[in-house]
Amino acid sequence: MSAFGSRARLVLGCTCVAAVGVLGLASCANLDGLDTGPADGAADQAAQKDAASEEAVTADSASGVDGVAEAGGDADATVDGALDGTADSEAAVDATADADGSAHDATADAYAPHDAPEESSPLGAADAADTADAADTAADTSSPGDASMDADSEAATGTWCTQQSPAPTFCADFDTPPLTTGWTGTHATNGTVALDSTHFVTPPSSLVAATAALPASGTGQASLYKVIDTSDATVHFEFQLSVTTIDPQAEVVGGEVVVLSPTNTDLYRYSLVLTATSSEIQEEFAGDAGTVNKTTPLNTAFAAGTFYPVQIDLVLPSAAHPSPTGTLHIGGNLLLNQVPLFDGAAQGNLEFDVGAQVFPKVAIGACQTNVDDVLVNLSP
Repeated sequence: MSAFGSRARLVLGCTCVAAVGVLGLASCANLDGLDTGPADGAADQAAQKDAASEEAVTADSASGVDGVAEAGGDADATVDGALDGTADSEAAVDATADADGSAHDATADAYAPHDAPEESSPLGAADAADTADAADTAADTSSPGDASMDADSEAATGTWCTQQSPAPTFCADFDTPPLTTGWTGTHATNGTVALDSTHFVTPPSSLVAATAALPASGTGQASLYKVIDTSDATVHFEFQLSVTTIDPQAEVVGGEVVVLSPTNTDLYRYSLVLTATSSEIQEEFAGDAGTVNKTTPLNTAFAAGTFYPVQIDLVLPSAAHPSPTGTLHIGGNLLLNQVPLFDGAAQGNLEFDVGAQVFPKVAIGACQTNVDDVLVNLSP
């Protein structure tokens, strides 16, 4: 598939922790024994009969108390058994937690960069399970109620961008109006961009980008872009991306890196493109023979309404880097590891785009994405 037409831009796309509590309940009963002394002797026969009767009553009372005490002992034994069962349940929970921890460690090792393949490949069954776990975690942390920081704590400690150390080349967290602060401009053709205070990673807001329903060969753009004049060749570009609405026939570019000529014409594009069921990297190179394209399938779907962390690391051609490469992480998973860039890419000024852009070949419905916490770092 190709989202480009005459132009195209990049789209982005990120575990669930469950806690189990065990409640133990213990109770005990204490009973005091009763002591009775012997009856006084009497001289006459009637008094002796009374004394004998008293002793019989006292013996019966003592026997009743002993019976209650035995019943209390049985109750204590029952409680002890319940406590032992609770302890066994706690041990079982501990064992489960240990197993989960081991599985998590194994998953983390599987996605370490040194274990990743040098060539791009579709996710396998294990990778798909890990991606689902990452989606669960992203869903937990992306809602306003479960965000990693609440509005009060952010007001006290600063926004996500002000907390980055050392300071990045460029940062935008959409938490300080107006929306376009720090950006070079807006692409808005049959689309709109705005602040969204209902769906974000860090409060109080994110970027929401929406494109209208379009006919075939239409153009829909709703994105922010940042142009940086630079000769740096090492690029780190990260952001959080959520696909809220996507037409089944649409290909949405949520974010991209564009290499520009000195006159700001496009030389090379590295774009993340999403569909309703999958995703891919599209590269576009403008050479002497015209514009050529390359598509690399990722086979990774973005669950609707879930923020995914996206990290793009490019090494562009230079004297120090004669072999340009691209590395891609989505949802914490390494999907492409130092894959050679198409046609050697290019070097020049850089443009970074986030939002939603569509260039349909058939009629499509409206599409919408949310973006939060954008960061760019450049180095030689």
